[in-house]
Amino acid sequence: MELRDYQEDVLYHLLEGEFERECICLATGAGKCLILSAFSAVQSGLGKTGLILVNRCELFNQTDRTLKEQYGIKASLITAKSKNITLPENKVYLAMIETLHRR
Repeated sequence: MELRDYQEDVLYHLLEGEFERECICLATGAGKCLILSAFSAVQSGLGKTGLILVNRCELFNQTDRTLKEQYGIKASLITAKSKNITLPENKVYLAMIETLHRR
């Protein structure tokens, strides 16, 4: 899937921005998951490791699916079931906020 112009602008701003921390706000349906997945793909291609946090099960599944289908990235999933197992070393980790909070 190709990014729309405004999505490419956001991705460019994230990659080339002058700030260490960014807060990006987009309306519902604007493609936040796609932008985040594209950003993660670029960062992992540069050898960087990232953690994606989401606050809903639907977003967790959507982000995992987008990473796999659009960018070929198999993220290490941090879930309640993975509490006592060692996660494979990976460039992208995906977790629910509540899961990390409970740990």
